[in-house]
Amino acid sequence: MTQPLREIKGRESANARPLGFGGEARWFTVSTGLALWFTRAMHEAPAPSKIRVVGLQDIHLDPVLEIEQLCKAQHHHHGVTEAALPVRSLRDIAQLPRKHNVRVAEADEHIAGYGAWRDEEPGVGYIEELAVHPDYQEHPVGSAILDKIREEARAAGIKYLAVRAWSSSPTSKDYFLTQHFLPVPADAPDEVKTWKELQSAAGPLLADGQ
Repeated sequence: MTQPLREIKGRESANARPLGFGGEARWFTVSTGLALWFTRAMHEAPAPSKIRVVGLQDIHLDPVLEIEQLCKAQHHHHGVTEAALPVRSLRDIAQLPRKHNVRVAEADEHIAGYGAWRDEEPGVGYIEELAVHPDYQEHPVGSAILDKIREEARAAGIKYLAVRAWSSSPTSKDYFLTQHFLPVPADAPDEVKTWKELQSAAGPLLADGQ
């Protein structure tokens, strides 16, 4: 079961160590896109002078929807099926904060990415989404969002972060490897083992391609 972060109380703080998700040859991850949008001409944006990570607000919804569509398009282009990874609607994004901490990255005056995470039993932070606009993927926008998630997880006493990744998508598995996520080892901490057991009891642990 999940619970909003604001309801988390009383867990002992510790240095958070991000931990990837997946067993055997599988990995951890998330994220966004839509193939129809992939034909749009992309260009690398200039390096932002400042990246600020803030909570999702109504003014962010339209640009976040565009990021969602473009990033999912990238995953679909690399072989992830639309059935396995559907694109969120504007309503879906607006409802994410009901069970997630949703954070938006502002690169100077531009909305450049977003992430969503939640606390899952028995106290593992699960990253549901991390998506960066293709024009900003060469800049540290994703790492700024992850830094904010790690900061919030530490403040809540959460030691480990987990994420599901798409093996065929370089903006998924490969990216999380650069951000110090690792496959879950056989001798994973007890919290992570319990989390995997609870997830498996609720349904398939991983989708095809993760």
